[in-house]
Amino acid sequence: MCDGVFKFAAIVVMAANQCANADLPPAEPKGALDIRDFGAAEDAGPAANMSAIQKALDKAGESGGGVVVVPPGVWNTGTLWLRSHTELRLEKGAVLKGSGRREDYNANDAFPENFWDDHEEWSGGHLILGYKVEHTAITGDGVIDGNGPAFFGECDEDSRFPYYKYGLKLHPTDREWFRPGHMVAFFLSRDIRIEGVTLAHTPAWTAHFRCCDGLAIRNVTIAADRTIANSDGISIDCTRNATVSGCTIKTGDDGFAIRASCRLHAADHPCENIRISDCDVWSCCYGVRFGVGSGTVRNITVENCRFHESSRGIGFMPAWTKRRKNVYIENIRVAGCTILECGWPVAVVCPEADARVRDVLIENCRMESLLPCDIGGNGICHAENFVFRNCSRRNLATLRIRNHRGWVAKPDLSFAVVRGPGDGVRMENCEGRQE
Repeated sequence: MCDGVFKFAAIVVMAANQCANADLPPAEPKGALDIRDFGAAEDAGPAANMSAIQKALDKAGESGGGVVVVPPGVWNTGTLWLRSHTELRLEKGAVLKGSGRREDYNANDAFPENFWDDHEEWSGGHLILGYKVEHTAITGDGVIDGNGPAFFGECDEDSRFPYYKYGLKLHPTDREWFRPGHMVAFFLSRDIRIEGVTLAHTPAWTAHFRCCDGLAIRNVTIAADRTIANSDGISIDCTRNATVSGCTIKTGDDGFAIRASCRLHAADHPCENIRISDCDVWSCCYGVRFGVGSGTVRNITVENCRFHESSRGIGFMPAWTKRRKNVYIENIRVAGCTILECGWPVAVVCPEADARVRDVLIENCRMESLLPCDIGGNGICHAENFVFRNCSRRNLATLRIRNHRGWVAKPDLSFAVVRGPGDGVRMENCEGRQE
């Protein structure tokens, strides 16, 4: 067993070194194009600005690369398609604000890999979209504003955050329903850099990366309306060689979603070699959730991050259904993190399905929670070589932010509870104590 732990530690170090290679250098600008020179105007409608900004992006792409500059001001727009070897730079005081009209967004069937969810009532429309691009960047001190609240009526007072996971805002009944999907989205793209910008008021998922290779996200702020459902922060799906560092994320759903769920390419695009470090995350659901899909999630490091107000700080959900292969999750390291004011610090949910959670190391983490870590499983899927090392949990009598909805439990000083097969779970120098 000790040999297995040392082997696993070596694998984690190797994965972290691989991830470091995804820290992409700044794009080399070949010329700056001001969107005003292409007809963009603050007092113009979203369709006119969308056309003008798209002309600037196309010009940069056709010229072999360049920087498209968004100057200070509020610029209403619809879907913008990014181009290869281009940088979209938002200057301080610049706001790209999403239109509230269906006709200003791309169609659901704009490309084969696009997706949407009729049940959750979000479409396949995106505000900023990169499809099969490479060496593409979004940078600056400005804001991309998805105009999320424009797509909703008022929230039911009983479900308003912080009393529930999120406040399920209801759509208005006096007009046809429309809600854009992922605000910033990249599909089948390479060498992406997002740095410095603020992503605000997303109508659904904030930033989604599917089947990409090479991703660097640095010093980005995500400021979602936390009463909007499905407002996940950063979704990394079937994507490899990625780093995320120095980000501040406040969201009404998962802070990070590490997935393997592309219906067309999951088998050929494992989600792997990812390093998340030095981030502050406020999440109404999971701080980081591993799972969802039918592919592989492996070689992931999460270190020196702080998770606040989550239902579950770190979560593993390898299976949604029993009907087919689900996600294989393996070689995960969480180190030096604090998980504060949460329900469960770490949770593993394993339905009886073809799925896997193995070779997980959680070390040197400090936790404050209402309930112990919860490691579930069964004879088909359960935690394998799942190690806690040098971790502490302080038991909270109540959750200050959720006590209106009954988030109160009997004191439990256990560090973790294992339900189902437990021979693959170990706790080394871990303790639970009262607040």
